[in-house]
Amino acid sequence: MESHVSQAHVLSPCIDLFSYLTRNNVFWGVEASKIVNHIFLLTKQYIFRQRCIETKCSTEGLLVEIQDTYNIEMHIAKRSKQKQYEEFEEKWGVLERLIS
Repeated sequence: MESHVSQAHVLSPCIDLFSYLTRNNVFWGVEASKIVNHIFLLTKQYIFRQRCIETKCSTEGLLVEIQDTYNIEMHIAKRSKQKQYEEFEEKWGVLERLIS
């Protein structure tokens, strides 16, 4: 169990995700943070998909999911207008050094 707890802190140097982990925030989202909401949604989607294919969830699998989403959004932002790229950088900036 301790290995899961230590792995869960992978993102915490940049964002204190654990401070957002309340029932209401996970269910309804966090108004102040697009990236936290996106991570919550990706996590829910990942858990649902893994359950559907009857496979165990892993921190590594979730991090791959987050990185894939980052890469897709980065590719779209680079091909878009400057404003969209700035919005991408604003949203993902706190995690960029961990997942790029």
